[in-house]
Amino acid sequence: MKRFLIFIIIILLSALSFVGFNQKKSKKELYDLKSEMKILKNKEKNKSLVKINNETDVTVEEFIYILLNKENKTKKDIETIYLLLPEANYDEIIYFEKALEWASENIDIDHEKNMINFIKLSDNLNCGCSEGYGRDIYNIYKQNNIKFLKYLAEVPNYAENIYGHIAFELHYKDEWIKEKEKLIKLLEHKDLDSREKNIIEKFIEVLDGYIDKGI
Repeated sequence: MKRFLIFIIIILLSALSFVGFNQKKSKKELYDLKSEMKILKNKEKNKSLVKINNETDVTVEEFIYILLNKENKTKKDIETIYLLLPEANYDEIIYFEKALEWASENIDIDHEKNMINFIKLSDNLNCGCSEGYGRDIYNIYKQNNIKFLKYLAEVPNYAENIYGHIAFELHYKDEWIKEKEKLIKLLEHKDLDSREKNIIEKFIEVLDGYIDKGI
């Protein structure tokens, strides 16, 4: 009788494991569909969740991990990664350096939406990754500073963070005086609107601060 009960328990545990496996599998398949995705913020727990197809809630961090590990990423996958990166809690992402490295290597300065989300990422950095991000944002800025500053004008609340990162790199490379001169010339461009000129003028003020202090 005792052996029979043990056998029944083993069968039940196996069945539960099988159900759990199938649930995980179906959950993974649901991720891959991602036909509809909504970001939900839980202010009490300081977490953001992703609702997929109005059925499954997963953490932003988990969803980023899944997309980063897909072998053949679609255009939508890539846009989704950039969309979610600013929403993630980086204290919980042990692979954040990998995520940042991927985002930096795959960013396209001509893709406005991804660029703006990459700029927004500056607000979520921890100290360990701030230096690497600063180098990356500086290199992107140097590719096309007009285009970059136009994107920054779309999200001016992030400008202070970005100024700091770029200014630090300019100072480190002893380029900040030359860059100020280039920015002054940029203000003469006729295709810049008042918001974009304001972004450039404030950046010049930041660089002036470095020059005045003789840093």
